[in-house]
Amino acid sequence: MQEINFDEAVEQILARIRAIPVMPICLSAKRSTNAEVAEGNPGQIRHVSGQELLDGIRQFALNQFGPMVVTSV
Repeated sequence: MQEINFDEAVEQILARIRAIPVMPICLSAKRSTNAEVAEGNPGQIRHVSGQELLDGIRQFALNQFGPMVVTSV
């Protein structure tokens, strides 16, 4: 197996990540999080905290892609 240097490894990872449509996934995760927050607070409109958003993104990824989501990148 041929060794590659750090810069080459990073470039290969970035090339794979760029192939994933990140923006639509993030927007879907945000909508899902907003819906969850609204469900828990009927009749109230409020901002989602950073912690809630990150947890919502995590939950969305697990629901959409399963527990092996990290290995698919």
